Amino acid sequence: MFKKDPQPKASANIKSSERRKLLSGICNSYGIPQNDLNKEAELNILPSTTKQASYQSVQGHKGTIYFDENETPTWFKTRDSQLYPSLFTCWKAAYILPKIITHPHVIRVLSGGADLMLPGTVPPFDPRAVKGSIVGIVDSANPTVIKAIGRCKLNLPQFTLVIGRTGIAVEVMHHLDDELYKLNKFVDIPIPEQVVDEVPLKEQDQEPKPNEENHSTEDKHDEQPIHDKEEQEATQDDRTAVNDPDSDEPDVDNIAEELTTLTVEEILIADNKNR
Repeated sequence: MFKKDPQPKASANIKSSERRKLLSGICNSYGIPQNDLNKEAELNILPSTTKQASYQSVQGHKGTIYFDENETPTWFKTRDSQLYPSLFTCWKAAYILPKIITHPHVIRVLSGGADLMLPGTVPPFDPRAVKGSIVGIVDSANPTVIKAIGRCKLNLPQFTLVIGRTGIAVEVMHHLDDELYKLNKFVDIPIPEQVVDEVPLKEQDQEPKPNEENHSTEDKHDEQPIHDKEEQEATQDDRTAVNDPDSDEPDVDNIAEELTTLTVEEILIADNKNR
């Protein structure tokens, strides 16, 4: 598709509202759970600064190319097609597309502008790789790194054997070193050796279970500061000492009770004896 220079016009930033709408459309088209994505994943799919430029190639293709702030192509579409991710976007978010595996030497053939033939594929196929779906092409040596993007021409999951079969498996729309790839002129982006192939989701807040909360509350009630225990023990010892009949100290309460029963004369007699 991009065998010739697409000759894009000058790019211009899109509004934040347009970007949100574009991101929502991408997630809906490719079955990505937008509400569960973390912020980094959203930016990998569509940068916060997104530019767009219309193009018309000498081959007669017309459409729109989206760029990031460094003028690196991120997405593209023709007038009558859905959005396709660029290879640069797929290297940041490989989970966007189902992948078709081929042999390493076939990738070099695709880079020359050829389509992927059915005998050049490696089953089994992703269930999503049905006729008309957008897929990424990888080689068996690096099965997470997409090196070409295209549209399925066959219902690939129905094939378990491809030897001796004929037909175009994938019509290639974008590949390494094509003219869209070469529009990235300001940033050196090497081909990665491996990329993460899982959808990065938001971290779920882990709340304590009800049983755990009850246990922790009970433990707090059961726990008692050491100094409080010491004070209670000291108070109990004091009470024991007061009520202990074997104690050598006089019982103040008993003495007071005896004094109340004595008459004045008995007190005077006792006082004279002491003298």
